[in-house]
Amino acid sequence: RPLGRARPMSVARGVVTTANGSALVKVGRTTMLAAVKLEPVAPELDAPGEGILEVTVELPPMCSAATRPGRPSEEQHYVTRRLADALRDACVLDLTKLCIKEGVFVWKVCVDVYCLDHDGCILDAGVAAAVAALRR
Repeated sequence: RPLGRARPMSVARGVVTTANGSALVKVGRTTMLAAVKLEPVAPELDAPGEGILEVTVELPPMCSAATRPGRPSEEQHYVTRRLADALRDACVLDLTKLCIKEGVFVWKVCVDVYCLDHDGCILDAGVAAAVAALRR
């Protein structure tokens, strides 16, 4: 593709029927799947009126020849941190609206993102998949 031209992108929502929200995103050949699950939990002590956002990114060996089984790679840790920061900093979720009863119960939003095909730009595709899954 020429310099300055974006990779083609496609988004399919609702692809995982057992999740509260899900999306499959393709950016070029990179493919990311995000699924969201909600569960009521006790709030954090320092934020009794806010819900909890938990983000996990998986780069399984099937996604790339460079990915090896075993311990999570530095890339996986990096993408997980950056994706969680991006969702929090962009205020994709208002954590105060996830409060069920202050100090007693809040919603914990678990966002699991899986890389199915790693052909570059996994952070971009991961953010798009997570946002699409959360916007159910």
